[in-house]
Parts: sequence; structure tokens; C-alpha cells
Amino acid sequence: MVSKNFVKIDYFLLLSLALLCLLTFLNLGNQYLWQDEAENSIIARNILQYGYPQYGYPRAFDGTHLVISDIGYRKNYTWILQPWLQNYVTAISFYLFGKSTFSARFPFVLFGIFSFVAAYFLAKRLFYLRVARISSVILLTSVPYLLMIRQARYYSLALFFALLLIHGYLDYVEKRKFSELKVIASSFFLFNSNFGLFFPLAGGLMLHYLFFHFEWKNIKKDAMMFLLIAVIITPIFIYFKGWLHKVPLSADFIFGNIKFYLRSINRYVVPIRFIGIVYLILAALKRKFVFFRINYPDKKKLFLIFFIFITAILFMGIAKFRSLRYVIYLIPLLIIFESYILARWMNYNKFLPLICIALLVTTDLFHHSIVDFKVRSYFKDYFYEITHDYEGPIECIATFLKENAKKEDTVKIPYGDCAVAFYTGLKVDNKMEPGKSPYPEWIIPRDYWTSSDFYNSNYYKEMQKRYKKITLDYPDLRWENRPDDLGYHKFRTVKNYPKKVVTYRKK
Repeated sequence: MVSKNFVKIDYFLLLSLALLCLLTFLNLGNQYLWQDEAENSIIARNILQYGYPQYGYPRAFDGTHLVISDIGYRKNYTWILQPWLQNYVTAISFYLFGKSTFSARFPFVLFGIFSFVAAYFLAKRLFYLRVARISSVILLTSVPYLLMIRQARYYSLALFFALLLIHGYLDYVEKRKFSELKVIASSFFLFNSNFGLFFPLAGGLMLHYLFFHFEWKNIKKDAMMFLLIAVIITPIFIYFKGWLHKVPLSADFIFGNIKFYLRSINRYVVPIRFIGIVYLILAALKRKFVFFRINYPDKKKLFLIFFIFITAILFMGIAKFRSLRYVIYLIPLLIIFESYILARWMNYNKFLPLICIALLVTTDLFHHSIVDFKVRSYFKDYFYEITHDYEGPIECIATFLKENAKKEDTVKIPYGDCAVAFYTGLKVDNKMEPGKSPYPEWIIPRDYWTSSDFYNSNYYKEMQKRYKKITLDYPDLRWENRPDDLGYHKFRTVKNYPKKVVTYRKK
């Protein structure tokens, strides 16, 4: 007879997962794919169309539409802008469920849910159950996290495998069985999700190991594992020409990036400025810079989060682009840190920490400065978004073309080309250089993505003679929507926007 205590069911985690499924799957296919999602989906579709034995790898060209970027493909159209894991994950979903907006996003939501479980057990492993439960509540209502794991992009893959790598690292320092295999496997999959996210995390883990766990007697074992990881990932880095993502650096550029990440994290993830101010006030009152005792094991684990945070911020200071998605694994880690503070506070006072948690999950009260004080509930906005219809420029353009274009027509559009190709199946050209383009059946010069030179060119003047201008009653936004910038993200359909989508139809 099996003991009742043999299997302990964590009902709190099960309830959290049920709520997370509701918050992530609800209305998942409503918003059309934006350009980056559509790019991944086009490559995934090409895998199925030109799969084994013809080619067997992601291609940027399907015979009709060429996915273009600065370093997007090799001469044989092999896609090398980013590693292929996200493309194959999407292709498997398309194979099983058909090609749609929902099926493009579905597997990434699953990985996002897996990452929630991994973060829960990481918090519990680093500290204790109360920290895990507080962090799960806050993560469950973290809008940047919720938005990004609903995207048909590598974000949730990178998040899950980053957390898995941290678990593997903890296994390694605790000398558990198969820990080396866990570290190598999670490193491989994280690297194939996005190698830009692998390097700073690996750097943070190595720093922590050197400070707290390094022993000369283990040098051969450590070196062997690092060498194996290097042997595995280096050919991938070379094949994808990772060095081409470099950017000319300057002090202003680096500090600008660092300030962006600190500001974004403070504004949308964890109120680090507020935590720092409260700490300094309490330290001044106590006349010492420690207002509760932290035991050595907890210090080691807090430094793990600290080292990863520092290496991620410094590494992204030299990165070409800046966005919260490039430090996505900091979201659960910083929330665990925040939850640890709240859990320790509960040892002295039950009521005030609960009030703080309630305010953290329902408002952005603590994320503001005194000069910029306007309380908002991003979670309320998010809930509105997933329970209502959203209409953006890509949906407008794709719907219009499906109703009015012929199968053999060509569309010229400078941005959103992948999404238009995905939804319509038409031949799409995204080159809008004056004097270098033919006159296809349709031209859609998206406002933000078309230069003023185009409108002053002879090509545009000739367009006025050859084409009929059609203005659609939809806002010509810069993007369909973006998940990783809450300063831009549209939680509802934009009304009364001054610029509308304009299309030109050949007479």
C-alpha cells in the first residue's frame, strides 16, 4: 500500500499553472503575427516545404518570397540570422496543427509555462517554499513575462533553457549525478535559442563558481566540461557568423544601453530603485547597512542572482540592439530576489508585506519616481487585451489583399512583408529604393518605414499616374504590436490615429 505522504501534491503550484494557462492561451490567435514572429513562421513553413530530403534546413527563400536582413542567409539561402531551434519548434507545430497564428505561438506558450515551473522550483531550491510562492504570484502577473511567452519567437525557449542551465549549475556544485550532462545539454539548447543570451548567463555562473565553489582539485573536471561546451557551441557560432552582430562601440553607446536596461527593469519588472531607497532608509535608522541577518548559504544564492544580473547588464551594454527580451531570464531571477526580501520581511510583520504584494501585482505604484507619478495597472490592461479583439495594420493589409488581390499579384511593402507573405501567400518585395524597383500590382509604403527620399523621387511621381490610391481605415502603426516594450505596446486597438494605412493599386 502506497503511503499518503509518498506523493505530495503542491496544490498552490497546480492552481498557479491553471491561472497561467488561462492568461496565456486565452485569445492567443487573435492578434496577427508581427514582423519578427512572421519571419520565424515563414522560415518554419519553408522547412516543411523544402524539408528532407530536398534540403532539410531553414531557407530564407521559398521560390516566391525572400526573407531579407543584413546577415540573413548564405548564398544557397540558408537562414543564419539566428539559430534554428525556434524555426524547428514552429515547424513541428505547423506539421501537427496546421499553419495558423495560434499554432505558430502554441509551442512557445508551452515552453513559457515550463519556465514558470522551473522558476518556481528554482526559488524553492535557492531559498524556501514561501519565496517560491510569493515569486510565483508576482511572476504570474508580470506583464512583460506574459507578453513575451505568448510570442512565436525564441523568448520562452531561451528563458526555459536559461533556468534549466542554472538548475544544472546548482546540480554541478552540489556534485549530483549527471550534472555535467545537464549543464552541457542546457547550454546547447540555450545557445541554439539565442547565443547572445547564453554568453552573459554563462559568465555570471562562472563568476559565481570562482568566488564560491572553485577548488584546485576539481580543475581537470571543470576544464573538461568547459572544453566540451566550447567544442559544441563554437562551430555553431562560426556557422551563424555570430561576430557580424557587432556594433561600433563608444562610451555613450555602452552607457546608453546600460541605462536603458536599468530603467526598463525598474519600470516594468522589479522596482530596484524603490528597494534601494527603502534599504538605505532602514540602514540609516539602524546605523548599519544590514537590517536583517542573512546566513551564508543565502548570501551565496543571492550573489548568484547578483552575478548573473551584472554580467547580463554589462554584456548587453555592448550589444547591437536593446530590448527586454535579451535579458528575459532576469525577470524571474529578480522577482525571486524581490520575493526573498518580502518573505524575510514577513518574519517581522505579516500585514505590510501582504499589502506590498497586493500593490505589486495590481499596480506599478513602486516603479515610479516622485517626478513621474501616475499609477497604472499593466495587468488590468493585459487582461483587457486577452479578452478583446485587437486590430492592427497587418491584419488590415492582409485582409484587404486576400479580398482584392489575385493569386499571381506582387506586393511591394517595406515592413511587414513576412506577415503579408504568411497570411496571403502572395509574392512580396520589401525593397523600396527609388529607381531600383519595378511597378508591381500593389505598393504599400508604410509610413514609418519609408524614407522621405521615396516620396520625392521620380518613381513616386510615376506611381501617381499608374496607381489608384486607396486609404484604409486602420492606423499605420510602426509595428502590428511589440511585446517587449510596454512603453509602446498596444493593449487595445488604436483609435483616432492621425496616419492611416495607404495602398496603391495598379490601374
